[in-house]
Amino acid sequence: MTSAGVVAFALAVGLVVGAVGAHLASLRAERRRAGRLRLEASAAERRAAAAEAGARAAEARLAAVERGVSEGLVYLTPDLKVDGASPSARVWFELDPAGRPSLLAAIRSVELAEAVRIALAEGTQLGAFRLGGRTYRMRVEPAAEGGAVLAIRDDTDRERLARARRDLVANVSHDLRTPLTAIGLVVEALAGGALADPALGPQLVATLGEQLVTLRALADGLVDLDRLESGQAHFRLQPVTVRSLARAALASIAPQFDQRDVRLATDLPARLRVLADPPHVGRVLTNLLDNALRYSPAGGTVRLAATPAPDGSPEPDRVEISVTDEGPGIAPSDLDRVFERFYRADRSRTGKGAGLGLAIARHIVEGHGGRIVADHAPGGGALLRFTLPAAEAPARVDQPNRPVM
Repeated sequence: MTSAGVVAFALAVGLVVGAVGAHLASLRAERRRAGRLRLEASAAERRAAAAEAGARAAEARLAAVERGVSEGLVYLTPDLKVDGASPSARVWFELDPAGRPSLLAAIRSVELAEAVRIALAEGTQLGAFRLGGRTYRMRVEPAAEGGAVLAIRDDTDRERLARARRDLVANVSHDLRTPLTAIGLVVEALAGGALADPALGPQLVATLGEQLVTLRALADGLVDLDRLESGQAHFRLQPVTVRSLARAALASIAPQFDQRDVRLATDLPARLRVLADPPHVGRVLTNLLDNALRYSPAGGTVRLAATPAPDGSPEPDRVEISVTDEGPGIAPSDLDRVFERFYRADRSRTGKGAGLGLAIARHIVEGHGGRIVADHAPGGGALLRFTLPAAEAPARVDQPNRPVM
C-alpha cells in the first residue's frame, strides 16, 4: 500500500473511531438522563404515594372526629346539594350523599333551608327546628369555597329534661301550697279560740295532722327518689313468692279500696317466685295500686296479676306483674312520660301526689334489672306492668342500685 493509501486508511479509521466514540458518549449521556428521569419519576411516585397516604389519613381523622362528636355534620355545595354527612346525620335524616340530593329534599325543614339562605348572605346563623317529633339545634357556617357546613345537635332529650325541671317547680309548688294553705287556716282558727270548741277543736286538730302527713309524704318521696337516682339505695334480692309481696302491699292499701267502693281482683299463682327486695318491690306494688285506685270510678275493678314468661319469650327468666284499672286510661302522648320525675298527665283528675310514685317505681324496678311500661288496658283504662327476675335458686343476692340517667 502506498503511503497515500496508508494515510487515507488511517484517516478513515480515525473517523470511524471518532464516530463510534461520539456515539458511545451519546449513549452514556442518554443513560445518565434516563437514570435521572427514573430517579425523578420514582421520587414523584413516592411523593404522590405520600400525598395519597396523607389524604387517606386526613380522611380517617375527619371520619373519627365525625364519629366522636355528638353533632351531625352536613356539607353543602354552592348550589345547596348535600355533598357529605357525618354518620349521626346520615342516621337522623336517612341521608345518602352519594345521590347529591338538594337540602330541602334531604332534610325537609323550611327553617333549616331559610337559615342556610341567610347564612350565605349574612354569615353564621344559629337556630332550631323540629322534625319528626324531635327538636334540633343548628349552626350554619358558610364555606370559604362556597356552600356551607351545617352542625346539627339533637336537643330532644335536653328539652325533655328542661320540661321535667319545669314540672318539678310547678308540681312541688302546687303540692306544697295546698297543705300549707290548709295548715295556715287551721292555725288561724285555733288561734282564734276554736280549740276550746268541743266539736270544732278536735276536727281542726285532725285536719292539721292530715296535712302534716301529706307534707311528710312529699318530703320523704323527694328524699327517696334522690337516693334511688343517685345509686345510694341497696337492694337485697331474695327468692320470694309474688303472693307474699302482694299480701304485704295490700295490708296497707286495702282499706282505701273499701272506702272508694272499688273492687280488687287478683290472679297470682301460689308458687310463682321472683328474686326481689320485698320492702322495695312492695312499695312498687303499693304505688301502682294507689295510682289505679285514684283513677278508678266507684264500683270499678282493679286487677293485680302475675304471669311467668311464656315459652319462646325474649326474656325467659322473667316474671311479669301487672296492674289494670277501669279509669279514663292514659293518652298516647303520655305513655312514655308517666314514669318521669314529677310528671302528672292530668292534674285535674287527682287531688294529691306530685308524680313521684311512678318515678320511684321505675327506679326500683330497673334497679332489680327489670323494666316497667305503661299501656292501654284491653277493655279500657290503664295497664301498668313490670318485670322481675324469676327465682331459680334459693340464693340471697346483694345488689347495689344503679343510677338511672
